[in-house]
Amino acid sequence: MKLNKSFKNWLKHADQKYLGGRLKGTVRSTKSPVMPTFSITLEEKEKAQKDLMFQIERPLPTDHELKRVEILVLNYKAPEIEAECAKRLIQHTNWPYKLNLFDNRIGSKNMSKIWNRAVRESTCDYIVIMDSDVYVPKLSPCWLTRMMETFDKHSDCYLVSPMVTRTSGFQQQADKPRDRPPEKMTEEFGGMCLLFKKEVFNKVGWFDEKYLLFGTDTEWSIRLIRSKDSAGYLRPDVVVDHVWHASTAKAAVDERAEYNFRVEKEYSNKLLDKVRNL
Repeated sequence: MKLNKSFKNWLKHADQKYLGGRLKGTVRSTKSPVMPTFSITLEEKEKAQKDLMFQIERPLPTDHELKRVEILVLNYKAPEIEAECAKRLIQHTNWPYKLNLFDNRIGSKNMSKIWNRAVRESTCDYIVIMDSDVYVPKLSPCWLTRMMETFDKHSDCYLVSPMVTRTSGFQQQADKPRDRPPEKMTEEFGGMCLLFKKEVFNKVGWFDEKYLLFGTDTEWSIRLIRSKDSAGYLRPDVVVDHVWHASTAKAAVDERAEYNFRVEKEYSNKLLDKVRNL
């Protein structure tokens, strides 16, 4: 049945005014949509039902079984940097993980205490401690898969570090990835992005809580390097981009002046000199 133009206009107006446009499109066609049909045999139905019950009854795999990694990122006062860090982690990580964005804006500047607490509270056997101004790369296999593989290849490996674009450690620094096997860490290293096997803290000890912003990772790295049965390895094929002090530099000049770089640097250097001379 054809509808004249005036009735179509009236119906369109009424639909928009009183029905919110729900009848839109029904004037053009009165045909019912064709619904797809499905056919399934009795055997296929029984198999599908068994699979359904299996999925319902199966327990969740544990973090231990999955070798899930907890990634800890400390947030401070650079939301644009921190958001980019989280975005790249989500986009470029295929290994099982959980992401802990730890808000430290009103917390403590004692990094040792924060890291020790995070490791103790984690349900995972592996944990990544990462600065919020570190960007992980897109790789296949992914950056975390490559780093986790290092534990299987080296029995004495308890820590894995990627190469870093900006860092104080010469051995740890690189601008581009290289297709080389993992190498043992023999020099002091920074903690911008480190993957720990959690049990290493029972071997080497926890982070020294006498340090605040500076020196925590350096002091711990000295203990690891001196350890006889625990080692750290670098992945030359994984390079992370480090913006370098994006949030802490901002904190040093804010209205509360939470970080006095000069005083804290001098304090940590005195502690480190004692450790180096042991």
